[in-house]
Amino acid sequence: MLADGRLIRHRLRKDMKREKVMINMAALTVDALSNCDVAIA
Repeated sequence: MLADGRLIRHRLRKDMKREKVMINMAALTVDALSNCDVAIA
């Protein structure tokens, strides 16, 4: 994982070439927390 929370993944495209995908874990976490109704106490 990179320092800013991104996770590097390789994904196979339809033409079978590898594509580097950056998954921003921080953005995913914030998005998931803002979408759920559970209050963190």
